Amino acid sequence: MPFDTEKELVVIDLSRHNRRPWVIKQLVSLIYPEALAVIEIFPVFEREIKTTNFGISMSLTVKAKNSVSKDIGEIMRQLNIGDGHKGAAGGFVKARSKVEMLKKKEEVLKRIYELWKAQM
Repeated sequence: MPFDTEKELVVIDLSRHNRRPWVIKQLVSLIYPEALAVIEIFPVFEREIKTTNFGISMSLTVKAKNSVSKDIGEIMRQLNIGDGHKGAAGGFVKARSKVEMLKKKEEVLKRIYELWKAQM
């Protein structure tokens, strides 16, 4: 994310895939050891057909679990898209078109970053 100047959050965007690939998010620490959290964006399917809706999964990295007092579940609750606990959370966002999906994806990522930075 261009506005994340400290590179605390890593985004894995899988929304362009026609099938949801299997990803081990915690391996992101090998490439980005300074990262404190991982956000995965994935497509939502209904009856094996890809929709314009998307899901978001967010979790703290190994580095952050002992040193950061952030509550990922609270971020999802404040956005009203899902739920979770302190270390991990997830949710879904509905969109009626691809254009709306792209716009909402950008807005949600920006809002997640703002809520992340607001937490002490």
